[in-house]
Amino acid sequence: MQRLAAYALITRTRAGVEEILLSRLSDKVTSGVLWALPGGGVEHGEHPRDAVVREVHEETGLDVEVGEQARVFSLHEPRAWRPGRRVDSHAVRLVFDGVVPADAPEPQTIEVGGSTAEAAWVALEDVRSGKVPTVSVVREALGLR
Repeated sequence: MQRLAAYALITRTRAGVEEILLSRLSDKVTSGVLWALPGGGVEHGEHPRDAVVREVHEETGLDVEVGEQARVFSLHEPRAWRPGRRVDSHAVRLVFDGVVPADAPEPQTIEVGGSTAEAAWVALEDVRSGKVPTVSVVREALGLR
């Protein structure tokens, strides 16, 4: 099982605090609280840059501009657990740097019933310290691994 996904790393400084835009995974995806970069699966025939813009909008309600270049992360889990069974999973994740307008509204999830429960700006220090639980691609994109 292989999955190609595109994500955006979006940060800002507000009132002197560095923040990162994250999406909290829904109960449909995880049983505990877990945060991820906004983004998701690239559909067949879809350009990854278009996919990340679409996914960021669905998960946060925000319009993002992403750069031309992406960092590539690969995660192979030969015995990953997927609903009801073990699978040989390979996730290829493209992470683009993204920017939202300074006057953008607060994030809100547009897609109902999907993999995202909510979106929020989170203090980057809380992510770096581990206070906010995140999926591996967040830590990889921030150079924390």
